[in-house]
Amino acid sequence: MSNYVSYGLEKKITQMIFPRLNVNEWEEKKNFYIKLAELGVGGFCVFFGEIDKMREIAQELNKHAEIPLLFACDMEHGMAMRFPEATAFPRAGAIANSNNPGNAYICSKITALEAKSCGIFWNLAPVADINSNPNNPIINIRAYGSNPINVSAYINAYIDAAKSERMLTCLKHFPGHGDTDIDSHISLPTINTTMAELTRNELVPFFAGIKNGVPSIMLGHLAVPAIDESNTPASLSSKVVELLREKMKFDGIIVTDALEMHSVETAYPNGEATFMAMTAGADVLLMPENPVAAMDYILNHISEVNDTQISASFHRIINQKRWCGLLDGIMDKLPTASFQEHREMGIKMAKSTIQITADKPTAELEKLYQLEEEDSFLLLSILLDDRNLSKAMEFAQLLQSMTANNCDTMFINNALDADGRNLLSEAASENNTIILAVYQSPSSFSVQAKISEELLAFINTLSAGKKSIVVNFGLSSACAGLSYRVKLNALSDDSSSMFAVSNFISGSEEDLGFASDVNLVK
Repeated sequence: MSNYVSYGLEKKITQMIFPRLNVNEWEEKKNFYIKLAELGVGGFCVFFGEIDKMREIAQELNKHAEIPLLFACDMEHGMAMRFPEATAFPRAGAIANSNNPGNAYICSKITALEAKSCGIFWNLAPVADINSNPNNPIINIRAYGSNPINVSAYINAYIDAAKSERMLTCLKHFPGHGDTDIDSHISLPTINTTMAELTRNELVPFFAGIKNGVPSIMLGHLAVPAIDESNTPASLSSKVVELLREKMKFDGIIVTDALEMHSVETAYPNGEATFMAMTAGADVLLMPENPVAAMDYILNHISEVNDTQISASFHRIINQKRWCGLLDGIMDKLPTASFQEHREMGIKMAKSTIQITADKPTAELEKLYQLEEEDSFLLLSILLDDRNLSKAMEFAQLLQSMTANNCDTMFINNALDADGRNLLSEAASENNTIILAVYQSPSSFSVQAKISEELLAFINTLSAGKKSIVVNFGLSSACAGLSYRVKLNALSDDSSSMFAVSNFISGSEEDLGFASDVNLVK
């Protein structure tokens, strides 16, 4: 710490700001990112790109930073969320189906190993929310379930694995985003529960994580009248911070959810939200819409800033950078990672999380979902969010590559018209098997849609008398009402789960080549 004792208030404040960094936009915005590093931001929250490029960027930007930068990334179900070359794991809801918190440990361990190889030392995960509202469009299968005790077991396994690799983790979204039916990327949800109810449910995993030494907690963009009757978003509320600090005895980093999100940016634009979060007591101000404007706003209101509070935030950030090894030159000698071995582990895990059920009891379940040589099939992809088209195409290609069967593929949504129905009916008549793959994942700016009653009736008529296989890659309720002989409930649209489902349906016995010495569970 002695190297930074003389830092003034402005430098300490700048260290609290963590802007967005899009790896794919490096060449276009390189000078801007370098300027931010030179100004003294504490780090960046990174998105989308190639691993080698990220490593290059991390090392380049550190040359322009007086204090080593801390790179953060949202990697809830694996680094492949942001870097497709890396390992994808099933979403938390699917992992919980395995009834084995050790799978959360493995997910966190491998994610840490891969992230460190390109200079990322802060994983903005795990989700500590409880899936308490089935209409929640943004949490749902991102949570480890609806039981706070079970969720606590999974998040603590996740934290333990990261600790073993000196990787920072982050519980989110405090004080709990599970009991909402609004996506906070769009507008501000309100949690209308009492303090007693919050204490019995939503706060339980956060209490558990704090006791286990979690290094950071993210404040959600949520109005929680039981804590702050003014309905100020939790991310900007001093009363929510006080709950964490005074009542729950958390002394780690408090980080805001992304300040560029509409739920706060629209109401408090041009840096005001960033200033409010800082004065409320947040340590890390994550992704202001315009980081330079945010800095200017703060400096224009510097007389209102609490020096002692800012110094405490600054020390927390520096201490965590030291714990990760950033102050000891680790960025100059980044470790390597066994990506191929890790990807195989992701597929193995995905196989263990998929729930397979039949419409009626049978001792020969495998025969219901496995294609025979004489089967021809129609793969019908039902998109409840058109942004999932790329996922549907990925699965179609995987399944076709693993089978020698005749295959027709169609992509539909609730807007299917009469001409589309005629084409679909013709395709169905030429196949003895229909695979109904449903896609709806919780993602930014999402709403929870359902298959329309009209489309549902049409599809069920279409599949009557056929060998019908439902594959659910979406939310738990996404395939409700679809008739089936057998259902494969993946509850995750990651590439490992898609590969695992393709293995099941094709009957592939491909040797995935798992290393015999891989033993990541404690």
